[in-house]
Amino acid sequence: MAITITAPAEAACGLYAGVPEKRDYASCVKPENAITPTAVTTKDGITTYSYEGLEQGLYFYGAAQEGYNSLCQTINYTGNTQLHIELDKLAGDGFEAGFVMQYTREFLEKQLVSHKDAWGTEYAKLFCTPQFMPGRSGRHKQTTNEEMLDFVKKLAENNPYMHIFCLGKSPKYGYDMPLVLFTRENVEGKTLEQAAEVIRENGKPTIQYNAQCHSTEPASTEGALAMMASLCGDFGKVLDTVDIYIIPRINLDGAYEVIRKSPTTGEDMNRDYLYTHNVEIQRVISVYNLFRPEVCIDGHEKYHRFNCAGEEVCTDVGVQTGAGALNHPAEMTEMTMKMALSAQGKARSLGLRSNFFSNLASAAGGAAGSSYFGTRNSLSFLIETQGINWGMSCIERRVLSQYAIASALIEYTVEHSAEMMAMVHASRDFMKKSNPIYLEEKLFVLEHGSTVTGTWYSPLVHVPSGEVVEENHAIEHKEHTEALATRPRATAYVIPVGLAQETEILRVTGIHGAEYYVLPAGSIVNLKQYVKTDDGFTITEEQPITFENGALVFPNTVDSAVLNVIMEPDFNPGNPERKMCLLRMGLIEADEAGMLPLYRYCHTLENGKL
Repeated sequence: MAITITAPAEAACGLYAGVPEKRDYASCVKPENAITPTAVTTKDGITTYSYEGLEQGLYFYGAAQEGYNSLCQTINYTGNTQLHIELDKLAGDGFEAGFVMQYTREFLEKQLVSHKDAWGTEYAKLFCTPQFMPGRSGRHKQTTNEEMLDFVKKLAENNPYMHIFCLGKSPKYGYDMPLVLFTRENVEGKTLEQAAEVIRENGKPTIQYNAQCHSTEPASTEGALAMMASLCGDFGKVLDTVDIYIIPRINLDGAYEVIRKSPTTGEDMNRDYLYTHNVEIQRVISVYNLFRPEVCIDGHEKYHRFNCAGEEVCTDVGVQTGAGALNHPAEMTEMTMKMALSAQGKARSLGLRSNFFSNLASAAGGAAGSSYFGTRNSLSFLIETQGINWGMSCIERRVLSQYAIASALIEYTVEHSAEMMAMVHASRDFMKKSNPIYLEEKLFVLEHGSTVTGTWYSPLVHVPSGEVVEENHAIEHKEHTEALATRPRATAYVIPVGLAQETEILRVTGIHGAEYYVLPAGSIVNLKQYVKTDDGFTITEEQPITFENGALVFPNTVDSAVLNVIMEPDFNPGNPERKMCLLRMGLIEADEAGMLPLYRYCHTLENGKL
C-alpha cells in the first residue's frame, strides 16, 4: 500500500505525519514531521511522490508555490491513496486566500455536500451573487469590493424599494462603504438621516444586518448579498411589515488584503464596538443611532478543527444572542432565545446542522457587535458558519447557512411584529425612566456565571472517515444566570474637567448615546470614588468632592445599560484585554495611590441633574 501524490514540478510538496495543528502554512509543515518519499519522479512538468510502507493512520500534505495559494489537506490513509494537487495562481490584485485548509476527502463527501442544486430550485436562486458568476478568476478569491458594489447597483436598477447610501470611504484604500436600505416608504432623494427619520416614525420594526467585520469570513458578505437578491424577489413581501438595512461588508480594506483585522489600526474591529477606535465601527454605530433598529443581525464565520483526529460535533451554523446577561430586561432575553431556536429549526429543515455558538446561548459583554447591540436593547444575533481558512470550499453550504438563519430571524420579526415593537420599546422606556432612580437593590452585574439551561442535539462525526458515530449526540448549552459580582447602579458618573483624554472621553460616551453637562469650577458634590487595588477595585465611602476646575457629569438617562458598561472599571473581568470601559481604553488612569479620576453618584436624579 502507498500514498501517491502528483503535483506541479515547480511546487514544494510534502507529506507529514499527523494532522495540521496551526492556522498558517509555515506553522503546519514542520520539517520534523516530514516523511521521506520512497520515490520521486518528474515527467512533463508533473512530479510524482510515492510513499510506501506507511502504517495506516492520519497524514496530511502541504503544497506551496510562489505566486500560488498554499494548501494543506488531511489524508485518512487506510489503503492505496492517489492525490493530485492543483494550486491556484494568484492574480495579485487582492481578495485572494493565500492559504487554504481542507478536511479529508471522506469528510467532504459525506458531511459537507455543497453545490447549487443541493437544496432544490427555491434556494438555487440564492447563488446569483458575484462569487457564483462564471468566468471569475481564482477558485479561492472572495467577491471583490468592486464586484460587490456593481452587484448592489444592478439589483437597485429594477427595485424601487431598494436604496443605496454611502457611509464614507475605507481609510486605507478609499473603497465606498455601502449601506442598502429596503423599505416601502418613499425615501427617494432623501439623505440617510432623513430616510432614517421616516423609518423610525412609520411604526414598523427595523432590522439591521451587517457582515464581514472580519475579512477572512467571506460567506458572511455573500450571505448578505444573497439576502439582497432575495428581497428583490418573492421574499420582498416581508417589506410590507418590516424595514431592513444591510451593510454587506464592514472591513473593506481587510477584504482586499484578506486579513482578519483592520489594516489601518491592526485591531480586531469586532472587539471595538465600545471604544470605537476604528472609523468603520464608528459609522456602523452612528447608523444604528439614526435608525435604532429593533433587531440586529451580525454575520461571521469561525475556525473549525481541521486537525481533529477523532470525533467531533458536526455543525454548519451557530447562533448566539446578544441579549442574555442579567443586565438586560428578562423579556428581551426570552424573545431572543425564541428567535434563535426558531432560526435553528429552519436551518435544520434544510438539512443543515445548527446549534448555539460555543455552547453559550448569549453574550455578557458589549465589545463585540452582536453583544453591543444587545446591550443597547435591540434583539441581537450572531451568525457563525464554518469557514475561516476554507477559501471558497463548500461556499454554497456556507452561504445557505448564513441565509437560512438571517431569513428565519426576519420571518419571526414579521410574524411577531406588534408584540416585538411593544416589548422592545417598553424595555427601552423602562430603563430610561428607571436608570435615574437610585435603589441599593437595583444591581448592575459586573461578572456573570453560567449554568446549563438546555440541551441540543447534533451528529457526532468521526472526522477522518466522515462517518456518523452518533446521530443525536446530546450537548448542553448554557445561559448567564448567575451574578458573581454586583454593584448598585449609579445614577450618574462624574469626571474632573481637564483630563488629558477629555475629548476622546466625550467622543466615546457621545457615540453611545450618553449626554453630559458641566459643573462650574469650585463645585462640591457628595460622591463615591473608584480605587484600584491589587485585588481589583473598591469604592470609597461617600464624601464631599471639590472640583477646582469643574467636572463633567454623565447622568444615566440612556435607555440601556451601556453607560454602566463604559464607566464601571471592573465590568466583565474575564476579558481584560477587551476595551470595554474608559480605564481599559486608556482614557483614564489611576494615580500612585490607586485613585481613579472617576466618581459615582448614588442618589436619585432630579430632572436628569445631580
